[in-house]
Amino acid sequence: HTWEWNMHARAPIRTDGDGGAVIRHEGQSVCITPLGGQMRLALSDGPPPKRGVREWHAAFVTSGRAAHGEMLVLLDVGCRRPRVSMSSSDSTRTIVVNGKTVSIPK
Repeated sequence: HTWEWNMHARAPIRTDGDGGAVIRHEGQSVCITPLGGQMRLALSDGPPPKRGVREWHAAFVTSGRAAHGEMLVLLDVGCRRPRVSMSSSDSTRTIVVNGKTVSIPK
């Protein structure tokens, strides 16, 4: 089984050239970066949500088959590109973003 983390936007979703995605709309932006794991960005067209509305689609897709999937994704509002590091123990994933630490139990 492969796994995917889907996203939808009212503006084009583009690759950032480094494995992530970027969405820009009306002077705002968000950069979406996968953390850890083997994922690739897949851009796709989907059906319109309703007549007269345009929507773009993309997904981070696991690169291989697995019985389970885990996806950690950084949403960087404003595309400021913070410093990010991640470490893992048997029970916790620790993510440091610009010196702020977040621990996520496994």
